[in-house]
Parts: sequence; structure tokens; C-alpha cells
Amino acid sequence: RVSDPYSTFTMLGGIITNNEATNGGGGGVYIGGGRFEMSGSAVITRNKTASSLGGGGVFMNGSDTVYALNEFIMSGNAVISENTATNGNGGGVYMNSAPEVTMNGGSITANRAKEGGGVFLLSSDGSFKMTGGSIAENTATVDGGGVYNNNAAFTMEGGSIADNTVVRDSSVADSSHGGGVYNNSNTFKMTGGSITGNTVDGGANDTSYGGGVYVDSGTFNMNGSASVTKNNAAAQSYGGGVFVKNGGTFNMNGGAISENRANQGGGVYAWGGTFNMNGNASITSNTVNGVYVHNNATFTV
Repeated sequence: RVSDPYSTFTMLGGIITNNEATNGGGGGVYIGGGRFEMSGSAVITRNKTASSLGGGGVFMNGSDTVYALNEFIMSGNAVISENTATNGNGGGVYMNSAPEVTMNGGSITANRAKEGGGVFLLSSDGSFKMTGGSIAENTATVDGGGVYNNNAAFTMEGGSIADNTVVRDSSVADSSHGGGVYNNSNTFKMTGGSITGNTVDGGANDTSYGGGVYVDSGTFNMNGSASVTKNNAAAQSYGGGVFVKNGGTFNMNGGAISENRANQGGGVYAWGGTFNMNGNASITSNTVNGVYVHNNATFTV
């Protein structure tokens, strides 16, 4: 636990494993202020929390108005894997309030939660910057297989969000959203890297939206070399690559949305939201159909 505003925890190797938080977040590591840096061959694995707060691997909490330092930096070959938030969100990492997370390398992989199988962000002042590494093979049982962003500023300049899955609990009759990314408020800015091979599967009797990206509200900006590719919305599905809901905006000024699959809108499904496409952006080789515009949505090229 790191909770002093001027404390620093540097993890260059070793393993934090098989721990459990029963009354709060952070099965592996709890950061309430200060600086946590994870690099080298460091591993946080197979920890869990039964709390509704979540953060099976790492839980971050606190405000910059209180804490001089409140940050997590991940690089090298560091691994956060196979952690579980049984009754909460953020299987790998949960960020609450106003911390700063920088991911320059390493992997957040094979974690599990209700929302945000890999990463869950709940903050209007916090930020997550990804320049390398991977958020991969995580599972959510409700929304956001890889990343669930609820009002934080997410910047993706490199790395990959890949092969994550939303598989709806069969006991819950409802739709599923965002195999790779679920964006709810604030801005997700993607200038590089890839969102690829993700799946949202609501099951045979429910509906799936946004295999790669689901924009509930807020804005998703895509440009540069960014790609959303080979994602899948399974069963009764809409928006294999991207789904934009009423209240959401997707600005595509570059990059590619390609080889995604859904029953409708294999590349993009705009349902009452706004999609703007400019520059050298491309939407190609998606199945079924590239773009589907519905429910008073606005699509501008």
C-alpha cells in the first residue's frame, strides 16, 4: 500500500501474487497517493478483490489537490495479469479520482471484471497515457473488455488494445458493449497504435454493440497511424469496428477502420451520434457493410 503523498514504490522485479482485498480495492497494490513505478520483470498476478470498488491488480485513489504525487508508471516487460475484481470493475487496474497513469510498455493481460476487464477509469481529472505495451486478452462480463473509460482523458499514441472480450453473464438479460474500448464521457484521443481482434458477445438472446470501440458519450478522436481492425460484434450485433451512440462523437481525421465484422455496420454503426470523417482516413473491407447510419445520426465526409 502506497498512501503517503511523497512516498515512492519502485518495482523492478519480483512478483506480487495470490493476495486478496476483502473490504476495499487493490488486491495486489493500493495507491492512495505517491508514486508507483513498475518496470523490468516485475509481475502482479492472480490477486483479487471481492469489493464493489474493484482493482484486482492495482487500485489508485486520491486527488491532486491533496496529494503532491499520485501517479503510476508502467514500462519495460512489467506484467499485470490474471487478476480478478469479482464484484467490481477494473480487473487489472482501477483508477479513481485524479491520478495519472503512463503506460510506456509492459502488458495488462488476462484480467477479469464486470466492467473494464483490463482497465477501469473513473475520474474527471485523471489521465491515462499509453505510448507502448499492450492491454490484451482481458474479459468483462458487462462492458469494456479492454478499457472502460468513465470521464478520464485517455491518450493512445502507441501499443495495442487487443483480443479482449465482453461476454455477458448468461444470468443477466441485457446488451453488451465495447469489446476493446467503452468510452463514457471526456475524450479518448488515438494517434497511433491499434485496437484489434476484440469481441463483444451478448449471447444468442441479447444484443452486442461495438466490437472494437463503443462511444456512449464524450468524444473519440482518431488520426495519424491509428487503426481499428479485425474486431467482431457477435450474435445480434451492430458496429463491428465502432459504434457511436446518441450523445457521442467520433472524429476520424486519419487512420483506418478495416476488416471488422457485425450484422449491421461492420465498420461503423452510428445510432443517433455524430461521426465526422476527414483527411486520409479510410473505412475498408468490413462485413456486413462499411457504414450504417440510423436514428437521426449524423455522418459527415
